[in-house]
Amino acid sequence: MGTDRRALAARGRSMHQGPSEPADVTVPTLVLAGADDPLAGGPGALADALPRASPRPLHGDPPTAVRDPSFAPATADFLESAD
Repeated sequence: MGTDRRALAARGRSMHQGPSEPADVTVPTLVLAGADDPLAGGPGALADALPRASPRPLHGDPPTAVRDPSFAPATADFLESAD
């Protein structure tokens, strides 16, 4: 099929060499979380660990937060303002 198995294997090994530290994530990151999620505790803790994070709490829990009316505008605003 024209694929180089050794190259594919090397690429796979180089991509996942263990967990990353949150402080190593240097790209702008939008952290969305439902305010009613008893496990996540809101987006603040994760956002505090990421150097360029923008936390945005939403109404609801994980399955319903994507239906929060502010979900789409928050995402669009973030993408338009990202460096």
